[in-house]
Amino acid sequence: MKKVLIGLIGAVILTGFVFQSGPAQAEESAKVKFGHVAPPFHGLAKGSEAFSAHVKEKTQGRIDIAVFPASQLGSEVAMSELVQVGGIEIASITTAVLQNFVPQCSVIDMPFIFPNRETAYAALDDPEIKQKIFSYFPAKGFIPIGWGENEIKDFTNTKGPVRTPKDMKGLKIRVMNSPVYLDTFRQLGASPVALPFQKPTMHSRPGW
Repeated sequence: MKKVLIGLIGAVILTGFVFQSGPAQAEESAKVKFGHVAPPFHGLAKGSEAFSAHVKEKTQGRIDIAVFPASQLGSEVAMSELVQVGGIEIASITTAVLQNFVPQCSVIDMPFIFPNRETAYAALDDPEIKQKIFSYFPAKGFIPIGWGENEIKDFTNTKGPVRTPKDMKGLKIRVMNSPVYLDTFRQLGASPVALPFQKPTMHSRPGW
């Protein structure tokens, strides 16, 4: 099986729930659902659990976030729609999927724009870049509260190594339903097929 590194997959932590603080809110409490598609052993899942514990500690238990991994609350499209209508409060959604709701976020899914992980982190943590990208979300019914990471992705195929664009020609490749991904692989000469991320099992490979 031949593999080649293709880039970092980002995720945006979305909420339709407004976190409030101050004396007027001191006695209020909330039960919050937080959904994502990663399996329980994945770094995104561990980060979600740490976020839940942090919020619970800082609010002295007033906000209790229950984390639902492995697509328990639905696909990423379904969870995005649930956040929009208030069916769930928080979800971590990959930007490849979010492009279908907020087209502007597709800028970070452009192919090969980050030469390494450190550059990607620096760009996404830059206050001006983050504010600009996040500014497009409220009009679509989302409040972005931070980035998640769905790890590095690679190609796997049975035809041969992929070292140059011409090596992609004729390959049928499964990708997420992302306009940028579909167009990228078409331009490389491949035949992309859009298929949703399936519910992972305990034996799923981390990051896939």
